[in-house]
Amino acid sequence: MPAGEWGHMTGNNGRLVALVAAVAVAAVAVGGALAYRQEPEAESATAEPLPGPSTPAPQTPRASTPAPPSATPSVKAPVTPPATPRTTPSRSPVNPVRVTVDPAKLVQGRAPQRPHLVGREVRGGGGGAVRIPGTESIMAIARLGNDAMAVVTKGKGTELLRIHPAKPTRHTPDVSSMISGEDGTVAYVAVRTGPNGEPLLGAVLYAETSGGIEKLAVPNAEVHLAGLANGRVYYRVHTEMTGPWKLYEWVPGAAAGKQVSTVPSASVVSGDGEIAASITSTDTARTCSTVTAVGTGKRLWKTCEDLVTGFTPDAATTLTVAAYGANGPAGLVRALETKSGKLIREWSGSFGLAVAEDDQHVLLHTGGGPIDGANGPTSAILRCDVTTGGCELATGLSSTAVAIGV
Repeated sequence: MPAGEWGHMTGNNGRLVALVAAVAVAAVAVGGALAYRQEPEAESATAEPLPGPSTPAPQTPRASTPAPPSATPSVKAPVTPPATPRTTPSRSPVNPVRVTVDPAKLVQGRAPQRPHLVGREVRGGGGGAVRIPGTESIMAIARLGNDAMAVVTKGKGTELLRIHPAKPTRHTPDVSSMISGEDGTVAYVAVRTGPNGEPLLGAVLYAETSGGIEKLAVPNAEVHLAGLANGRVYYRVHTEMTGPWKLYEWVPGAAAGKQVSTVPSASVVSGDGEIAASITSTDTARTCSTVTAVGTGKRLWKTCEDLVTGFTPDAATTLTVAAYGANGPAGLVRALETKSGKLIREWSGSFGLAVAEDDQHVLLHTGGGPIDGANGPTSAILRCDVTTGGCELATGLSSTAVAIGV
């Protein structure tokens, strides 16, 4: 999930703001089923506790009535057996397609399994807590082994910090965006800037692992990261004011990237490298997303209601955002079937970001708050289950700002 294209957290108020632009948006991405206590129950509902079984309704058995005396040989009248008490069947929960999320009504679950930020402290992702030094605005965070990686502002530009608790912090200037992969690779882009911090054409693409750093110069182009898959870095370039973006894949260590011509104007590539989403604009300037098979160029489906922001690690589910307010967060996050575009789940609320935690769970950022934790609105990271629609708190509601790592 490229940083710098999505949003930023300001040092003064610490709020994470998701910025979605029609020409510069991209996003990239354990455990068993969650024991949610706040599962929704209807086709369209608010998340609420599951209903318990109903209390059986007592029934009064009816006794048989003996037959009256008769002069004729007696024949024993049939006896009606006592009626079996009837019970009201318990109501089975129905997993709704559309769910309204109220963070105040959710129970506390486990912490996010992806790297995440609480105040200025990087947590999760397999390492111990690491504090980001200074007071600069934090644009994005990731993990590289036990180290924390953070893109922060510096004057009119930005830089990347690699922070180790027991070693000096390393500074890489002009880094504006960053993504990480499940194989332990972190990729980032350093963009040339002018005297006032404005981006210039030309960039340096980096791929870093615990074993070292590889880099590739990309001259005379605007460069944005699109994904990490199978040891390759996917990036898109734009050399003209008009026309589609061009997608490239780069094997770290190679002298050049290779163009992927099957996907024009790609914005994000799935973690297996098989699926990509593109962003286009219609004649009415409405932004649309198209999901495409990378190998064949076959366009699987298109939507002008949603913006595709990423995929689950297995690429079976596509995540989108919709219903943006004026300079505000998304009102809807949707999970759709990648092969068909069929809606699986929709969560409504106020969300700054949606990132797949694994194949079945989505992390949603909601709210915002100051880094110093004083007098701000509540902020939290939520975990929602694609299969059931149920949600829980992955971080507690707090006035301390939180953010999801890339």
